[in-house]
Amino acid sequence: MKASALAGQPGSKRSSGNRSSPVRVIGEGNARRRTANETHSQICAGVRCRGALAALAAAGCGTVTGGTPNSAPAAQAGFAGYKWTVTAIDQAGKETTVPDRYGVGLQFTPNGGFGASDSVNYHSGTYRQAGDGFATSSLYTTAMGYSGKDPVVLLAVSAISAFDNGVHAAAALNGDQLTVTVGGYTLIARRDGRQANPPTVIPTGASSSVAG
Repeated sequence: MKASALAGQPGSKRSSGNRSSPVRVIGEGNARRRTANETHSQICAGVRCRGALAALAAAGCGTVTGGTPNSAPAAQAGFAGYKWTVTAIDQAGKETTVPDRYGVGLQFTPNGGFGASDSVNYHSGTYRQAGDGFATSSLYTTAMGYSGKDPVVLLAVSAISAFDNGVHAAAALNGDQLTVTVGGYTLIARRDGRQANPPTVIPTGASSSVAG
């Protein structure tokens, strides 16, 4: 699947472009400023983001279990340190199933790194516990273009794009099912293995919401 037209220089969130550039290890100063951007090591030049997500994924499959959903901060310990495969997205009361082949997912490293694949591009930055969920910041994204009309892809791109700098997302955990609500979208995801802390890198030429 090709990606939505996103590209640009650090300091601009999204602009036109068709390729993501190779990653590079950031300098010590930038590493401190962009703490926990560990998920950037997952980005591979010239491949679809869902491929990058799949390459990082360890084998594992969760099942939804019963029980009363828990909201953060109680749930925070539950979703941190795991990757989550998005299985459905709800918008305005209409729920759309997202088959595994699209590779839509969320990742939370134990030390605050955030990652998300929308099936076209990979978004990464940091997250912190906030109220009944978490807030994202220091976000970067790869810049693949997508000109198709697949409704699942278009919905996933819009939903994942709702994670922005300073945006709050509500989170509720029910066994191995995580429900995240952000920007008018509700993402339902299953636990899909542990997520470690990758080395800190940033993609050269990736678009960013962080001022350079």
